[in-house]
Amino acid sequence: MLEVLRRLWTLGAEDQPGRIKRQIELSNQVALFGVFATVPYQFFYAIADFSLYRPVFLANLVFIGGYVLVVVASSRKMIWQARTLLMVNSALQVFVVTSLISAGAGVHLFYFTLASVAVFLFHQARVVVYVVLMAVVITLFLATHFLFPDGSTPTPVSHPWIDLMFGVSVVGSMSLSAVVLYLFRKSIDVAEYELVVTNQRLERLSGTDQLTGLANRRELDGVLEAAWSNVVRHGIPL
Repeated sequence: MLEVLRRLWTLGAEDQPGRIKRQIELSNQVALFGVFATVPYQFFYAIADFSLYRPVFLANLVFIGGYVLVVVASSRKMIWQARTLLMVNSALQVFVVTSLISAGAGVHLFYFTLASVAVFLFHQARVVVYVVLMAVVITLFLATHFLFPDGSTPTPVSHPWIDLMFGVSVVGSMSLSAVVLYLFRKSIDVAEYELVVTNQRLERLSGTDQLTGLANRRELDGVLEAAWSNVVRHGIPL
């Protein structure tokens, strides 16, 4: 199962530079998480009262399709379209679902996760872009929080299920943030390791004669400089 997920989130990232590769993988990872995070809610809507929760159930099906399209766009190297669709689809899903079942379910907490993901998805953007993105996310969070309080929506979730959904939303949003940061940190560690290995190889090549494999003049200068520094520091003969 994990291998299948890994293959899915690396679609479109093959043979891409490190920075672009991380963006593609992140888009796919968040899209896959969006699908898996929505499925438990769908089971609840279907089992609890499908006739009541039909609007939110059908809306979620549309948004799941949007997440699938993100992965498809990534696989076709449509990087900008994939990450833009991911942000729009996620923001709309949180807003629509909250407007249907109320802020008491805590779904709007995913806006915090969306804000952290945006930083990594658009890390080459100008500062003004970040400011606009954060302003939009904050506005959406405040709007959903105050416009759709518990009991004011057309398909409210009764207690104690609303409390359980709030807990699931908290765990889900924090888990997504933690997973994204871990995977991004891991990819950066791999990139740093590859850079160190490449630098070491280039350093060896720069001090070695390609024909004979012996140290060249540059290597000799480095050895003499180190030896002279040792003489100056410790006063021993050279």
